Amino acid sequence: MQVSRLASLPATGALTSSYIVTETSLALPEVLQVDRDYYWRVRGYNSHSFCSPVTAAGRFRAAQAMAANSLEAVSNLRLSPNPAAGGQPILLEFDAAEAFSASLDLLAATGQVVKSQKLAVLAGNNRFSIATDGLAPGLYFARMECETGRAAGRVVIR
Repeated sequence: MQVSRLASLPATGALTSSYIVTETSLALPEVLQVDRDYYWRVRGYNSHSFCSPVTAAGRFRAAQAMAANSLEAVSNLRLSPNPAAGGQPILLEFDAAEAFSASLDLLAATGQVVKSQKLAVLAGNNRFSIATDGLAPGLYFARMECETGRAAGRVVIR
């Protein structure tokens, strides 16, 4: 796999990074600049073929990494059912050490916010329903944020 800031993905030089990948995903080791476009392409190979063509270039925008659970007032965060059927509401459950106001965003795997709602969190056990009507099948992230931090979980919609 090759990654570059340039759409032309130059084959040589310091402007393109190359990686040998044996899995279906890659966590890039270098630090990417947030809100910048990067380009990637793949060249398949195995022990019998070294001259395969490269794929067309793809593009992605580097986003700020999201901490999984940095909201200390929240514990036992659960999303159910997981996976959920399309159109079936998702239940967000968690325990809160104190009451607070928060925003809840449901993000597609691309980082696009597809649902948003305000939450009035009470001390103790909390349960909130998230509508999934109109959402395409795929991986989604539920992100709850307040002044003191954020907590997140992921859910698959079939």
